[in-house]
Amino acid sequence: VTTFLVGGDIEWDRWLAGVALAYTTGSGGFSAPTEGHASGELESTLRSVHPYVRYEATDRLSAWGTLGYGTGDMALTADEARPGWTAPTAMGTAAGGARGVFARSGGMELAAKVDARIARISSEAASGPAGLLGASEGHTSRLRLVFEGSRTFAFGTDRALTPTIESGLRRDGGDAETGAGIDLAGSVRYTDAGLGLSVEARGRYLVAHEARGYREWGASAAIRVDPGSSGEGLSMSVTPSWGAEAARGAERLWSLPDARGLAGRGLGTESAMRLDADVGYALGSVFGGGATRPFAGLRLAGQRRDWRAGVRWEHGGARFGLEATRIESPSAPPANAFGARAELPLGWRKAVPPGR
Repeated sequence: VTTFLVGGDIEWDRWLAGVALAYTTGSGGFSAPTEGHASGELESTLRSVHPYVRYEATDRLSAWGTLGYGTGDMALTADEARPGWTAPTAMGTAAGGARGVFARSGGMELAAKVDARIARISSEAASGPAGLLGASEGHTSRLRLVFEGSRTFAFGTDRALTPTIESGLRRDGGDAETGAGIDLAGSVRYTDAGLGLSVEARGRYLVAHEARGYREWGASAAIRVDPGSSGEGLSMSVTPSWGAEAARGAERLWSLPDARGLAGRGLGTESAMRLDADVGYALGSVFGGGATRPFAGLRLAGQRRDWRAGVRWEHGGARFGLEATRIESPSAPPANAFGARAELPLGWRKAVPPGR
């Protein structure tokens, strides 16, 4: 699966709003478990649009929402000697949530959040030389209510340790696992501003679920070093993870390779390790001022390898970036991708007064 994504957003007062456009292509194969049945190849394309918005009512209450709609085609070939079927496809997603802090004192914070999401994907019927290919449709949904608590322990002016624990209820529906469940998650984060160091560990476990035999868990860690206030020097990060995503949120919708990941994983969770690693070096006063940071990175996920390299430049609040990626996988030929990113301050954003 290869996805090209471009978007932009604006931020003013308490609002952030934007839209992202995506183009996705994918291919694969299928084979019947018994002799005499068809096998072949499947190719698909999808063009989609994703508007999103976030509103911060006060420093204690915020809400977000996103929609998605896409159309494309699915081509299925069962016999190389004859053309197969081409069926129109469509996908729709919606997600939203809110978070409110109801207690904050002496480094301790208690909050509640609610979020919901739904995804639907369908293909129309199509006729071909081998007969009629039937229409299909699938959807998943999830509603969650989560309570979270955190406590920050400060060690001097630069160092802090923050443990966090979350527990909540969720209701799954649709064509995957259905029923109610109980989630438990926790994290520990240590930061040292003087060294530019942060270390974090996260874990998440589905304590119980109505769907018999369904289980889900995830764990991740992260070590990051940046130049700190000087803005110049070495920066690097290493982030291994196992199982399902240890951190859930709106960003999960953007990180999935396809809509199948919105459903549950059936009887188990993939436990193989995934790894993201980046290294860069920030240089000051290059190209007329600002900071320039060339970087390289690697992402490992199963047998897939994503090699990244590029440069980021920041000056006067504006940020620009160029990145090239090479994707290697035993199941597909190598692929190359190029991306660009720009962030320009509008200069008329208003700060939210504390306590409002």
